[in-house]
Amino acid sequence: MSYPIDTAPEDNPDDLPAAIAPFVALEQLSVGTWYINALAVFPRYRGSGIGTILLRAAEKQAQAADYAQISIQVYAQNSSAVRLYSRLGYDKDAHSPVRDHPCQPYYTGDVLMLKKQIA
Repeated sequence: MSYPIDTAPEDNPDDLPAAIAPFVALEQLSVGTWYINALAVFPRYRGSGIGTILLRAAEKQAQAADYAQISIQVYAQNSSAVRLYSRLGYDKDAHSPVRDHPCQPYYTGDVLMLKKQIA
């Protein structure tokens, strides 16, 4: 799921549930980008190129909509996803610490904001 972010969310991350606060804080830094909100591949299909196909499709959507930059967020601990994004040209732009998260997996560390120039 991806779409443009043309205005910053007005929510104060400190007023939001802890689990989503770092994502909203980073989303405020995504203004002017085509934002990939969700990208997932079933575990048994990971490593088969589906993630690359999905990212390329989002990049094509962004280019068709005249966006020069695309952004995505990922837990730093999701090393497989971070490697994929890095391999495809996404660079770390910002990070925000993970706050208490009530659901498994229990991530710690940072949420990363990655961006890529596509035009």
